[in-house]
Parts: sequence; C-alpha cells; structure tokens
Amino acid sequence: MWRWLATYALCACQATLAIPTIEIKGSKFFTSDGDQFYIKGKYSSRLNGYQLTRFQCNIDAPLIKDLGANVVRVYSVDPTLNHDACMKAFEDAGIYVIVDMSTPTYSIKRNDPQWSFELRDAFADVIDVDSTTAAPYAKAVVADMKAYRDLMQYRKIPIGYSAADLANLYELQQDYFACGNDSVAADFFAFNKYSWCSPSSFTESGYDAIYKAVDGYDIPVFLSETGCTTNDRKWEDQVAVLGREMNDRFSGNIIYEWSENENGYGIANYSNGVATGTPKLMADYTRLQSQWATLSPTGVKASAYNPSLTKRACPASTSGVWNVRADDALPTLGTSGWTAPTTPRQTGSGSAAAAAASVTAVAKESTPPGPSTESSGVSSGAIAGGVVGVGGSRVMAGV
Repeated sequence: MWRWLATYALCACQATLAIPTIEIKGSKFFTSDGDQFYIKGKYSSRLNGYQLTRFQCNIDAPLIKDLGANVVRVYSVDPTLNHDACMKAFEDAGIYVIVDMSTPTYSIKRNDPQWSFELRDAFADVIDVDSTTAAPYAKAVVADMKAYRDLMQYRKIPIGYSAADLANLYELQQDYFACGNDSVAADFFAFNKYSWCSPSSFTESGYDAIYKAVDGYDIPVFLSETGCTTNDRKWEDQVAVLGREMNDRFSGNIIYEWSENENGYGIANYSNGVATGTPKLMADYTRLQSQWATLSPTGVKASAYNPSLTKRACPASTSGVWNVRADDALPTLGTSGWTAPTTPRQTGSGSAAAAAASVTAVAKESTPPGPSTESSGVSSGAIAGGVVGVGGSRVMAGV
C-alpha cells in the first residue's frame, strides 16, 4: 500500500488514511503495523491519455485486486488534475500507487540533463498531489525532493531510483544512488530485468547474480519492471523473487504491464484500442493470478529486525562505462537543501485529498517505458531508469 510515488503521497499522512503507510528499516519495507511488505505490482504505462478517472479506476481497481496485486505503477500523472476518486478506488482495494515523478510537460532529458527551479517545482507538484553523466541530476532530484518532503513536514515517504536493464551499469547505479548521507542517498533502489524467459531458472536467467549483488545492501531493492514475453509466460520467476531463493534480499517486483499494447506485454485487453471500459482478461492474467495465489511471503516483523548493514562507497569513475567521479558534487540551485519558493506555488486542486490513497512518486526521463525502448539506451550510453519515475532511469518516491 504505497502512497503515490509523487508528492501526492507526501500529503497522504492524514489520520483518515484507511490503509497502513509503508516505512523503511534497513533493507526492508514494513507497513506501519510492523509487517514486512512485499511488492506484487502491475505496471500501467501507456494508457493513451488515461488520467486516473473515477470511471476507469472503479473498473480496474477490483480487477487488479483480484489478480493479487498490492501495487500499481502509473507512468505519468498530471498534477493539475484532481485524482481523489481514483485514489479512493485503489485505497479501497488495498492497492498502493507508484507514480513517475515526471509529468506530461516536465522531465529530465538524458541527452541534455538540467536541474532548474522550474523542474524542481514541477516535480514537487507531483509529490504534492544517456549518458551516465545524467546520474548526478537524477540524484539531485532525490536530494531536493527529500528536502522538500521534510520542509513540508510530510511523513518520511520513501524516495528512490529505478534503473533500466543494462547489465554493465546496474551495479554501479545501485551503489551510486545508495551512497552518501541520508540527505542525498536514495531510500530504495529498483531496476528492470527481463532475463527470465520461460522456460528458465534462477541460474540460467542470471537472477542468482542480481541476488548476490545485493548481499549486505543497506536499502530495499526490488524489480521495477519484469515479465519476458519470448515464450508463454508461466511466471516461474515469481516463485524465485517472492519465494525463499530471493525474498530475504528482494522486496518483490512489478510486472510489465497491465493493458495490452503493440509490444504484446499486456494482460488486460481493451477492445476499443484505448484503456477505457471493461477489458478482456488474457491468459497471462489467469496464470499470474494462480501463481501469486501461492506466494504470500511474511518475512520478519519490524520489531524483530535489527540489521547491521554498511553503506556502500560511491563507485569510482571508469572510462567509457561510468563517467561520474566518486567525489563529484550534485548539481544545485545555489541553495543548501530546499528553500521555500519566492512566490506561492499553485498545486492541483485535489493534492491533499489525493494523498488519502497510498502514493509513491517517481521522476523519469522523457522516454517511454518497456523493454522495447530501454535497449536503445545502450548504444547512446544512456542511463535507463529514473529520476523519480519508471522507464529509463528514474527516481521513485513511495508509500
């Protein structure tokens, strides 16, 4: 039950919240009730103008709940619109919402990264309701959004980063976004992985390697996109991620994706070509539903979890691979931390009420999500992932 990966979530700390909030302790997520939280998520990316309307959310939320999901991730949200009714539908279904930080208008471009007051305020509105050289700009978003969260006295909504499926970079990104003091380090790290293509296994897919790579990691980690479609998806990977092979180090995953599009990754088909009305549930939906029904990890209680973890050092620069020096300062706006805007900021009319549903905020680059577009980042040297967002490189804010 996440608050939006957006500033909407930051406001959602009111006593009227019907579902527990999510907190971080060591490398794990916990509900405010003290139970460890594992993500069973669905990605709702290209919904062709889908604006989280009351009508559509009231249709989709029960279907996503019946699937067994407890998280839905939304590719983009317009913070000037009121999403209260939609958030209430997901809240009633016990589903947390993760929203990419970028908006239809504002994002960080990987080929020309910049950090400005205009971008900062636009991303803050979301919270209120590639070359590797772009990494410091993404991390600057994390730092400033955490500062804004604290300035506004919101609850400690987790703000983290989602990286693309780039084998030669994800471990470097993993260490980079976790390093440094609490004011600049990401609260969690997530990355996309499409290597488990049925039939496969824990070792054949390379999941054993990503499991080893997070040994001793001091913040939560999960897969922000997964679900290879080379063959019929049997979802055996879920047994590994949510089962004993990985659930002591990984906090779950988000399946790509909900609605069927040209790339064939969807599990719900909207016959009218847009994501409106009641969809036809596909075979992948039924198979995933059956698999998730057998996987309910309980983990540990927060009260019994007292980890001794060491923060990782920032990675050193490596020519042609990682072009960020370990001691490089983050881009700043000439201030120390977040300072109040000189003029009143106008936010969406429903920002406070929308916070009533769990939300996570995510910032992203201006590229669309999904495996078909992430591979293009390799030739250009781009970091795919997120600056408060998903799809390419992005920063995510959650619960």
